[in-house]
Amino acid sequence: MEGEQDPATLIRGANTIDVPGGSAKEYKLNFLTYKLGTTKFKVTFKNEKTREFIYYDLTVKAGTQDLISLVELASPVRELSSEVITIENPLDKEVEITREMITCDNEYVNINIPVLIIPSHAEGCIELTYRPLITSESQSTLRVRSPDLGDYEYRLLLKGLPSSS
Repeated sequence: MEGEQDPATLIRGANTIDVPGGSAKEYKLNFLTYKLGTTKFKVTFKNEKTREFIYYDLTVKAGTQDLISLVELASPVRELSSEVITIENPLDKEVEITREMITCDNEYVNINIPVLIIPSHAEGCIELTYRPLITSESQSTLRVRSPDLGDYEYRLLLKGLPSSS
C-alpha cells in the first residue's frame, strides 16, 4: 500500500499460486474497507526460480455504503420510546465515538451517550429515545461518523401516535 497502512482497510490474497507454463489462472484478492476514500496498492507475482515477475498497480475507490437499516420508533404523544443500535468494531484497537460524531435531523430524537468506547473486536450500543409532541409520521436520518470505523447511516421511521387517554 502507498503511505501508512490504515487498520480499517484489509487486503488479502493467497501467498502462493501455481500457474503452469503457457497458461493463465485467476487470482482472488479480497479488499474490505470501513472508510470512504481511495486506496492505492501494488500486487506483485514473482517466480522464485527464474526471478521473473509482473506487478499491478491497483486503485480502489470506496464510496458511500447503502443504508445500514431502518429503525422504527413509535410512541403515543408525550410518551417515550427507545431503540438500541449496535456498532461493531472489527479492528485490533479500541474505538471511541463521542456525541459530536452522531447526528440526527430530528429534534425529538435524543442520543444519550457522552462517549461510547468500543473495545477491540466487540460491539457497542447507542440508545435512541423519541418523545413526539404531536401526532405525526416522518422519516429522519441518523449518522455516525467515526474516523476509525467510517460512516454509518440509519433511516429512522418516527411515529407520534394519538394519546390513549
